[in-house]
Amino acid sequence: MAMIRVFAAVAASPTLTARLVAQIHDELLFEVEDSQIPEFAALVRGTMESLRSVRALELQLQVPLKVSLSAGHSWGHLVPLQEAPRPSAQPTSC
Repeated sequence: MAMIRVFAAVAASPTLTARLVAQIHDELLFEVEDSQIPEFAALVRGTMESLRSVRALELQLQVPLKVSLSAGHSWGHLVPLQEAPRPSAQPTSC
């Protein structure tokens, strides 16, 4: 559900051109322009961590979803992105 919300948020953004490349187990791999990484990272973290319920499954998340992000020009060069301050997101449902 969080992946769908991220995909929709990127599609709705007038400035982001990120492209979902792969989903591998519990990881998502996106291609993102270097200049868009800070904005994209904030969007992904905020979108995924604000998910609190999935209405279609009548599911309430009891444990917060924590997101860790990395960036690099190849998998071998990924470095963790530090959590940047972001606008407080209200918990949401899908």
